[in-house]
Amino acid sequence: MPVALRVIDVDIPDALAFHVSLNTYGTPDPERGFHRLAHEHRATLAIVPYSHHGNVEDGYAPAAAAWYERFGPLFDGSAFQGLPRDAAPLDHFYLPLHESWPTRIRKAYAYKGTLDDHWRDAPPIEKAFPESYAREWRETVRAIANRVEERKWRTDFHVYLNNKSMYWKADEDACWWSLDEPMFRDDFLAIAYFARLFREGRKGSKAPLRFRIDLSRPEWRRDQLDGLIDHDVISGVYRDHPRCVFGRGEDVWTYGTTLLSAHEARAWVVRSFLDGCDGVVPWQTVGSAESWSKHEDTAVMLPKDGKAFATLRLKMLRRGELDVELLRLLLAKRKWTREEVRAHVSSFLADPDRAEALRRAVLAAIE
Repeated sequence: MPVALRVIDVDIPDALAFHVSLNTYGTPDPERGFHRLAHEHRATLAIVPYSHHGNVEDGYAPAAAAWYERFGPLFDGSAFQGLPRDAAPLDHFYLPLHESWPTRIRKAYAYKGTLDDHWRDAPPIEKAFPESYAREWRETVRAIANRVEERKWRTDFHVYLNNKSMYWKADEDACWWSLDEPMFRDDFLAIAYFARLFREGRKGSKAPLRFRIDLSRPEWRRDQLDGLIDHDVISGVYRDHPRCVFGRGEDVWTYGTTLLSAHEARAWVVRSFLDGCDGVVPWQTVGSAESWSKHEDTAVMLPKDGKAFATLRLKMLRRGELDVELLRLLLAKRKWTREEVRAHVSSFLADPDRAEALRRAVLAAIE
């Protein structure tokens, strides 16, 4: 069968302009295999390294040489040798800093009552923690920033508070607030407290450390976090409240829990970019052995026989990321904005057959 191949002179950079952050909890096996699989698909495996009760996964606390030996190859890129983007390091990485590390909250927090009475009886958070707690938080941020700067690592290191009061237990380390998807005023005030400690610890450093929050109700934040946040990850509700999300000097990604089909995975990436986001976060992306025979909306990578495997949805997330890279090149060349092309490009995404035509149209316009 005759085949005609046309090569178009377009370079897609190794550095990611749009981020696909593959969220998971707990390190999958094989760890390096899953990191390489994500990297190969222009995505990043992002592992939350601590539990709702303050337990940091073994090996994730950056206090010993073993931490740098384990993760250093991800940050300098040597872990990705042989892959298409082997010069690019890991895009981003969660640090274990949270309300129970480096100091246990149960030991330090002044209020000892019940969760039901916390809203009424607890002192303001700045008074509920001793200065020694705040000092250790700041000094830990500063120590990590100094080490990252010394090593010249280019990975973005995220400080992200994932825990919620719904998991509170009286006899364990537990969070008194909803720091992930905050709802109430005390939640936002607590996030602001930790964000200030972070900024004080990072002050003067050029290391790529970033304070990140996940919001599902951006309309409730008011001005309580202004000037404190580097990076927002927001649910699809951002479409209902764009004024509460964009234009605040913060990077914006969007998260979701369901990828119904491979085509929808690709379309989600492109639509999010057109809306103004610069990343997507599929929630809980690593499946189990059962995921091979039972569909799970959240499983886009699968383990088997000590290896990591990609689903078609992961490949289509990569397809969408590549579409965005091409769109960015086109917008830069024509000096267009995302808003100016949103309606036209979106018309390609409703139908999988037309979505394939999108890439050809964009390439033709770049030439």
